[in-house]
Amino acid sequence: MAADEDRTDTPAPLTPSFAPEPTLPPKRTGLIVVVAAALLLLVAAVAGAMVLTPLARTLFGSGPRSATQGSVESARTKARIETAVGLMEVLRINDLAKVKPFLSDAAQEAITAEQWSEVASTAIASGIPTATYSPIKWADSTTATVDYEIDGTTGTMTFAPNPTRPTIVTMTENGADGLLVYDIELAPVGSGWRVLALTPMAERYPLDETFVKGLLDTTPTP
Repeated sequence: MAADEDRTDTPAPLTPSFAPEPTLPPKRTGLIVVVAAALLLLVAAVAGAMVLTPLARTLFGSGPRSATQGSVESARTKARIETAVGLMEVLRINDLAKVKPFLSDAAQEAITAEQWSEVASTAIASGIPTATYSPIKWADSTTATVDYEIDGTTGTMTFAPNPTRPTIVTMTENGADGLLVYDIELAPVGSGWRVLALTPMAERYPLDETFVKGLLDTTPTP
């Protein structure tokens, strides 16, 4: 995903099996809550480092992190967030054909290559808008913001790690539908990440084999 130039994607319709946004009320926790939680975590980490004694480090087997360790963790966090950004960009415009690379191997292989082509063709036949996304803007290595414009409607998506669940990235979207909050559940695969599920509010939507097979049951909207 390029971060130094605007991108224009051609979206496709979202299937009935994955359309929580129109019917779910906005979850109004907001970006303030996400940022506040991250700040609290940072304060706790700094305070803990200040009072940690050499004896405690010996007892618990933990020493100061090297610069290399910190750099590796930062890179993995950034890669996890970039994966979440990429998925939400294609889902936000309902471009189901481009969802495939973000899914687990099992989900990708749930239907054949020909059937994936059928999904893409069905989406194109339905008529789709054009979306433009800004390059990712990083506040630091763990907070990313993307602006978008879809058929004249503008909004902003902000992504940050969940402070208590290391495989979760929380997205806060501020757009025409108000404030929406999603938890994006990921799993490490090699040096990258794959998306397992989305949780708007309390209901979890797995992006698994069942979801993929359901794409074949969708017919174009008249």
